[in-house]
Amino acid sequence: LPFGERAGILLAHFNMDPQALTRGVRALRSSFPTQVFVLDELGPLELKLGRGWVEALDLLQKPTYRVAIVVVRPELLLNVIKRLSTAWYTIVYVTPENRGGFTDELYTYVLSLTASRT
Repeated sequence: LPFGERAGILLAHFNMDPQALTRGVRALRSSFPTQVFVLDELGPLELKLGRGWVEALDLLQKPTYRVAIVVVRPELLLNVIKRLSTAWYTIVYVTPENRGGFTDELYTYVLSLTASRT
């Protein structure tokens, strides 16, 4: 929403439209089952305020996808780990030094995971 609009959910320097968040959650639910799920990002809205795509945490614990790639800020990572009961995950830190070739490495990694689970 425009800055100064008081109808939304205030988060730092963003003002989130509740109707847009509701549409987003509907889209999130309808994206499962899937082969690969990519979420950029689970952030303060979900992990601190319990709003937005917080439902993604529940969906990630169900066997309705093969591979999930979820972006989480380093300071919120422990919050996600505590909330996921999943026993298997890999944490990859993206830095200015490694982000240049990161997408190629990620693609190769996802292909290897999906191939090994067929």
